[in-house]
Amino acid sequence: MCLQVKSQRDESWVTLQGKLAKRLGEDSFMFRDFTGEIMVEIDDESWVGQEISPNDTVRISGEVDQDWSDVKVDVSSLSKVGGMPVNLGDFSVK
Repeated sequence: MCLQVKSQRDESWVTLQGKLAKRLGEDSFMFRDFTGEIMVEIDDESWVGQEISPNDTVRISGEVDQDWSDVKVDVSSLSKVGGMPVNLGDFSVK
């Protein structure tokens, strides 16, 4: 899927499943799935209190952000695959 994302139009909505392989900066990570790697940006509010390690499989959704030289995904939602729900008061999200 990472390879397919690189050919998507700017601002396309995508969902990927894989691992956050490496931290590149404060909000920037290298995301890896079975097709390759792509840079993703994850703002603080997308974490919703989750602790995620490079060993955890995650599902991310967000917008493709293309500029002249690279492609990245601005992540809007992030969740562990198969993880325990995160308690957000009256409801939970996986």
